[in-house]
Amino acid sequence: VTIKEPELMSKPRVQELVKNSTLAGFTKYLGILTLGILICKLLIVEDYET
Repeated sequence: VTIKEPELMSKPRVQELVKNSTLAGFTKYLGILTLGILICKLLIVEDYET
C-alpha cells in the first residue's frame, strides 16, 4: 500500500536525505582519513623498531 505524502511532508524529507548523504560522505572521508593516519602510525612504529 503506497501512501501519497502531501508536498509539505516531502520537502523536509528531501532535506533530511541531503543531510544524510552529506553525513555519509563526511563519515566516509573521516574513515579514509583515520585509516591513513593509522597506516602512517604503523609505518612509523615499524621504522622505530628496526
